[in-house]
Amino acid sequence: MVELDPIVSWPIAISILLILLIAGLLPLNFYWKKGVSSSRLLAKGLLFLGFWLSLSWIVLAPNRLKEAGDDAILVYSGSVDRDQLNFWKDSLAIQKTRRLDQYQKGTEKVYLLGDDFELDHLYQFKDLDFEWLIPQNKTQIKSIHWKGAIRKGETQRLNYSIYSPQEESNLQVGSISDTVLLQKGWNSGAVEFLPAGVGKISLPLILDLDTLTQIRFFTQAPQPKKYHFQVGFPGAEIRTLSNWLRGKGETVTEQIQLSRQTFLQSGPDSDSLEIQLVDPSQLSKKAIQDWVKDGKGSLVVLNVSDPASVASQVNRLFGTGFQVEKISSEISRQLSSGIEALPFQWKEMSGQELIQEGAIAIQEIGGVKVAISFIQESFPLMLEGNEAEYEQIWSELLGKLEPDESNSIQLEAPVLLGVNQGIRLMDQDSLPNYWLGGEDTIYLRKSAINPFLAEGEFQTSESGWVKGDRDFAFYSYEPSELPLMHVANRVHQIQASNPNQVGSSQQIKKPLSPWIGLIGMLLFLGGMWLEPKLN
Repeated sequence: MVELDPIVSWPIAISILLILLIAGLLPLNFYWKKGVSSSRLLAKGLLFLGFWLSLSWIVLAPNRLKEAGDDAILVYSGSVDRDQLNFWKDSLAIQKTRRLDQYQKGTEKVYLLGDDFELDHLYQFKDLDFEWLIPQNKTQIKSIHWKGAIRKGETQRLNYSIYSPQEESNLQVGSISDTVLLQKGWNSGAVEFLPAGVGKISLPLILDLDTLTQIRFFTQAPQPKKYHFQVGFPGAEIRTLSNWLRGKGETVTEQIQLSRQTFLQSGPDSDSLEIQLVDPSQLSKKAIQDWVKDGKGSLVVLNVSDPASVASQVNRLFGTGFQVEKISSEISRQLSSGIEALPFQWKEMSGQELIQEGAIAIQEIGGVKVAISFIQESFPLMLEGNEAEYEQIWSELLGKLEPDESNSIQLEAPVLLGVNQGIRLMDQDSLPNYWLGGEDTIYLRKSAINPFLAEGEFQTSESGWVKGDRDFAFYSYEPSELPLMHVANRVHQIQASNPNQVGSSQQIKKPLSPWIGLIGMLLFLGGMWLEPKLN
């Protein structure tokens, strides 16, 4: 199949060829009126048409369309073993192979097999259509991404693309994430986890018993929040939660209803509460209803004993859509964390988020969030000394309810040594013009849309932990830590600069030689010059 690719735009090419065709055929009418014989008119016309078609060949630049694998060569690095080479030759039905150091640049489609290419190796393919193939004989991380900066209590999400040579294997981040089952071949997906601690965090990415790499990021300490407990009776669950929040440096106030008209207030006065935690008996209070409806903060309903009644009351008061279902005839159920919850769970509804195995539901309404918890007893974890599990449970809930911070840093990870990386700063007070990351100065562009946002790009020149402004740090991965991701970046850099890149599943264009048109023009021009002399 042939495709035309004019050397100029289509309108110009057609205009040029039409003008030349008319200009060349008009003289034939003049010769006919002068009585030139039909044989000479035919010869003149055929010679001109030959010249015109030869010129059209050059102007229209025809290309022959071929399937990518029809005329291809497999170029492989010296580290590729014979089994992998034969596997890819058979898979792609390719006969021609060359080792990288023996390859001479041609025009054919190139399949590049290997996982250890440097930029020097790849420059020769800059103007060629090539596809990168990764050997499939060992565990490989083609791509992993996560947040380089999070707030304390924020859920971290790791997206991955990993090749596993085993029939089945288990992927996990440290000991704090769920286990993901991987099958033999390439696996893509995501795993979420709630890290503990603040500052520099390093967690192993484990496949079965092997550590593939370290997941490193920075957890920023949250700004102090204000919490208010308003309950009829502060049992052990409420007291433990309020004491834990105080231990984290949060501002906590309490209001306990001793009787219909008597309240016990504790803690400092606060006129800017952000999260209220109440039991169902307090939902009838107009002050709480108005506080939520006015969008002043988030509400958590605890110590629930009648889930259906509480869900109905909250829906009626605040316009939410909570729906509950009973899942057991027992008086309680035990979650995987070991804590006790009511034998109910929330139904999955649009606009709602369920956590803790469906024991807690959260819905945003009118700019604030309302949550209802079926957890009955989590305080035994603290009595057992398992504060890490306790913190993970409540940090997950409160982290989803807390209002946005007035300033934050957004950085995608991993940061690769010597590779361009973007960074975003949010600050409601004042945005800097630049940001320091180790020895690098990152100049920031303020957003024309969001006055509190500034963005910049940088290319880190240091490896390891790099200290930045605002008591922040990020980790820069050198090639030995994530080798395939560094190679992938080099390959994509070369491919992005090549306008002829088409991919493996498409057809490729092979230009037909312009010499055909050039030689044809010379031959037919010579014929047009000789024709009058021969007659």
